[in-house]
Amino acid sequence: ILGNSTGIDIQADRALLERLPQAEVCFLVEPERQVLTERLWSQAWDMLFFAGHSTSNPNSSDQSLGEIQINPQESLTIPQLHYALKKAVARGLKLAIFNSCDGLGLARNLADLHLPQMIVMREPVPDRVAQEFLKSFLDSFAQGLPFYIAVREARERLQGLEDQFPCATWLPVICQNPAEPSLSWSALTGQALTEENQPADLPTVAPKHAPLRQPIRRRYSALAKLALYSLATTLATTAAVTTAMLGLRATGLLQSAELKAFDTLMQLRPPEAQDARLLLVTINDAERQQYGAELPTIGRLSISDPVLSQVLQKLSSARVIGLDLYRDFPASSPQLADQYQQDNRLIAVCKARYTGGDSIAPPPEIQPEQVGFSDFVPDADGILRRQLLSMTADLIDPGSPCSSPYAFSLQLARRYLQDQQISPRFIDGNLQLDKLQIKRLQAPIGAYQRIDTSGNQILLNYRATASPAQQVTLTQLLTGQVNPAIIQDRIVLVGVIAVDSDDIWITPIDARMAGVTAQAHMVSQLLSAVLDQRPLLRSNPWLDGFWIGVGALVGQMIGWRYHRTGRWWAVWLVVLVAASLGIAVCWGALIAGYWLPLLPVGLALGTGSILSKLLNPTRFQPQLKAQ
Repeated sequence: ILGNSTGIDIQADRALLERLPQAEVCFLVEPERQVLTERLWSQAWDMLFFAGHSTSNPNSSDQSLGEIQINPQESLTIPQLHYALKKAVARGLKLAIFNSCDGLGLARNLADLHLPQMIVMREPVPDRVAQEFLKSFLDSFAQGLPFYIAVREARERLQGLEDQFPCATWLPVICQNPAEPSLSWSALTGQALTEENQPADLPTVAPKHAPLRQPIRRRYSALAKLALYSLATTLATTAAVTTAMLGLRATGLLQSAELKAFDTLMQLRPPEAQDARLLLVTINDAERQQYGAELPTIGRLSISDPVLSQVLQKLSSARVIGLDLYRDFPASSPQLADQYQQDNRLIAVCKARYTGGDSIAPPPEIQPEQVGFSDFVPDADGILRRQLLSMTADLIDPGSPCSSPYAFSLQLARRYLQDQQISPRFIDGNLQLDKLQIKRLQAPIGAYQRIDTSGNQILLNYRATASPAQQVTLTQLLTGQVNPAIIQDRIVLVGVIAVDSDDIWITPIDARMAGVTAQAHMVSQLLSAVLDQRPLLRSNPWLDGFWIGVGALVGQMIGWRYHRTGRWWAVWLVVLVAASLGIAVCWGALIAGYWLPLLPVGLALGTGSILSKLLNPTRFQPQLKAQ
């Protein structure tokens, strides 16, 4: 079949086919579909050849669908020729050659027809490469070389073109039906090879019952030693590299770089929807000035009591209200004082001085069980990657005005879950939410080797979105611009996002995140884990060790495969591809909630590749050559 030849030269293919010995060649030049189908039905064919344009992704959601352009106007998929091809296979079709671009989709479709042998091109193939491959293959195959040897030699001859067409030897690929024997030209033509027409370079086959000669026994012995040496060296090297990487990791030298890699993977996650259970009421710089009042006793600016009372009235339909505002002073408004005392939906904040600085008390009118501390636990580089859920008694300063043992985020989640008949509790130091047990952070875990894990901490799995919840401004709320439906039955957090605020944090997904936004991420993490089965971040040291070992093993396999060629640029190219696959695995695992080591695996991969060169079994090579 000589299909659509627009932009390519397929006459060279025709000339090569016309020279085939002991073969009757039928050419269909840009045939119509009906003509092609009838020809497949009408006669028993041994080989099917196609030259022209083809693709394995023809504007279809089915990535494996192959398509050939039989003429400038018509394109056909293999399923559209299913019955004709099925009949051809039943009548003896044994080999199909698609000397055209991107043929893996064609091969996948033909596999369902149980065609014995196929040759396709992996990717778009230049004319010259296709023609040279076809010429070399047909010459070798027609001279009597077995099918696989003929294809291999034709591929190897393409190496002379790789200065112009890189990876040319990689393009042709055999797709084999494992239930079928290998082909030969003599079997197809019905002529047995004789001594006169047998190629000189074919190996002589020993008689079936010929005695095994001693040199062959010695060669098999040497090969067995080589295999054992290779296996032992590979296992020992894998264990050594894995142990070395784990040891290097345990020193903490990789912690900073691993955390940076973790931040990058967090930023590359696919976007998530906002949490519809939360609403943020934000206060910017202008609103602080407009609605604020400076407190003369402490010299701090806060929104005035009448404004705050009005805010609470506007939020009357919310299920929980979180005031992420420091108000360590009595309410000057009787109405606000009553709201503090009577509204059990309110959760206020205090500062417990966990990470230094002054301790700040909660509003004096609010009950202690409606207070949560706002303290965060940033890493040494100042980035917030962990969530502090509670503090043990030994961490609470007896003289501190902030004595709440629970975090603000946990208090908000607890109050919301009460309506779901779920009561958080701590069992053996771990938080229990319904059937979900959230195990406290204990070093070493993931990249963390040396950190303070006091209290009850967990890894913070930020939502992959610019804001974890819908936001409205204080002005929009006070002026009636907010639809009451978005307040109904939600957790509403009120907090400051002003630029000059001291409550700004660096996070893996945002270099300047307001504290109230971070609190929303933390509340959403707890609720989503319980109600939506959204994964929490976790790590397992045994899984980490196994993953690092896989990297070391793959690195050695790459090195063993290429060390004889001397082309170390090819080794590093394959290492780069393997490293990219490793990144993809770590990225996918992070989305699923598993924190796999990335940097140690990359180091193990490169180290394994280098050691495979240094430890190759050269001691056995002279013995093998001599035999």
